[in-house]
Amino acid sequence: MKILKLMVKDLNRFLKYVERLGLRVSEGEHAVLTDDSEVGTWYVYGSEGKLVAEIIAHYVDTHYQVLMKLSSSPSDSEIIRVLIESKYMRFWRAPVEPVYIFLHDERLESQVASYVDDYECQEAAEAVQHYLSKSKEPNVLEKAVRSIERG
Repeated sequence: MKILKLMVKDLNRFLKYVERLGLRVSEGEHAVLTDDSEVGTWYVYGSEGKLVAEIIAHYVDTHYQVLMKLSSSPSDSEIIRVLIESKYMRFWRAPVEPVYIFLHDERLESQVASYVDDYECQEAAEAVQHYLSKSKEPNVLEKAVRSIERG
């Protein structure tokens, strides 16, 4: 298996791009980290239902944006209020470090390696910059992938 590291700024657009290649993308595990960033896994299946890749991304999204605007010690009701309000906003996801693609079929490499994009909106770019300026551990996904590679 080969691991591809790809710079992506608009995660939703990238996942749609993979689908436009004729592949099926299925969302897998997801976790919200203690710094309000998120890590998600997506499984990519070929035409015969065979797993061809796994995508893992560390990102911020619309929810992070609304949370970052709160005071430093918001109440639970304030947090819930802004999260409910964010439901009616345009939903975006922006990686805060490279996206990792575990290729089970290396023929896919040339198709995804050429992908280039930009942030969906100014809010996404600002949220990424905010995260990177505040993060105590900005390369958490990279460290995890390195430990996997070492076995």
